[in-house]
Amino acid sequence: MKTPDKPESAAASKPRIAVSACLLGQPVRYDGKDKNCTDLQSLAEHCELVPVCPEVGMGLPVPRPPIEVWHSPRGLGLRQVDQPEIELSQTMRQWFERHKSRWQALDGCVLKSRSPSCGVGSTPVFTASGQEAETADGLFVALLRECFPQLVLLDENAVQIDSKRQAFLHQVKARHQARMQADAEGPVARSKKA
Repeated sequence: MKTPDKPESAAASKPRIAVSACLLGQPVRYDGKDKNCTDLQSLAEHCELVPVCPEVGMGLPVPRPPIEVWHSPRGLGLRQVDQPEIELSQTMRQWFERHKSRWQALDGCVLKSRSPSCGVGSTPVFTASGQEAETADGLFVALLRECFPQLVLLDENAVQIDSKRQAFLHQVKARHQARMQADAEGPVARSKKA
């Protein structure tokens, strides 16, 4: 058991994976329900699962009015479906920036498909007039890709396929090992420069 005064060693630590909280059975979706994904249990044996719900994190209530991704004049935007004048992109970006060190400490993510914040290439994107134009990343995922392009991302549909889950786990472990090695070498490299 880890004690507060003895940090976990690189060898003892597990890779950290952010998981959409709804997939872990938390009732945080816009309708107050969850999307529990039992296939995540096999990842929990090898990784630390960190629940995240960007929409709740940025201050939206549960339940809440549904939101959507749209092509705003400033790029990818996030707005309420029924009241499109309520724009939430800046709120999401500010929340993301406040927690940047949290995302930097991740080795991978398993996220809810088609979600306006968490979709991995599967989120419907709408025009200003409300017509579906394409599918792309949700806004949270787009921000993750922009800041941490090496982060390994998967959605809950892919995690249910054994070969994709195993490939994801292999990539996550490799990223974790590289991150731990870089953290361990950091102070040494700095002392050599001094």
